[in-house]
Amino acid sequence: MDAADGTLTTFQLEGSCEITVTDSVSAKSASYTVIVRRPAVPVEKITFSNTGPFNLKLNETLSIEAAVEPENATVKSLSWSSSKPEVAEVASDGSVTARGYGLAIITAAANDASGVHASYIVEIKNPNEDPSKEDGKSGSGCNSGVYVGAALLLPFIIRIRKFFR
Repeated sequence: MDAADGTLTTFQLEGSCEITVTDSVSAKSASYTVIVRRPAVPVEKITFSNTGPFNLKLNETLSIEAAVEPENATVKSLSWSSSKPEVAEVASDGSVTARGYGLAIITAAANDASGVHASYIVEIKNPNEDPSKEDGKSGSGCNSGVYVGAALLLPFIIRIRKFFR
């Protein structure tokens, strides 16, 4: 601390110290604790080790690793969710288990205040259903894929009638 102007300069990135100021005339003193903290580094992006497409069978489990960027993010933990837990159940470690037939969006969200999240789609197909026929007509398809935020990343084919029901 510079006694002339009261400026405090830190030499460490984080820590604490106690500063005591004493009046030279009255000999009264006061103490203050100064805490220095590193600024929080928010998550900017979440990436998956594999983006699919993922086609699972009932009770089959899929394990996908997720990484946060930048590497020095203050809070690196993620919360996982499924748009349809009755179709695809997701555990706290991000592993997904097929529980029913259909499509589900699996989302990993950063546990900091950044609001960053990433998602991918899993499809659990009924092996007894012929995908080329429905109601005696040939199936129609559209390109869809793995979503990260609002961006379409990886196309694969799904039936539009099943997706929008």
